[in-house]
Amino acid sequence: MNLPEGFLAENLDEIIRRSTLRLEQESVHVGMLQEGGNQHISAKATLKQGKAALGRLKAYRAKFD
Repeated sequence: MNLPEGFLAENLDEIIRRSTLRLEQESVHVGMLQEGGNQHISAKATLKQGKAALGRLKAYRAKFD
């Protein structure tokens, strides 16, 4: 792995770490909202999109191993 790839991999690792923490916080938030309410539905959809994006980011990161 050359320097730019190593730098990119390190930055991706940090982004993944922070994103994972943020999604954990969002998951707690979703759990605190009244189920079936508009805010719950919206927050749950946002959480689902975030998890999908994190999955794509992890797949991209795997290309640097």
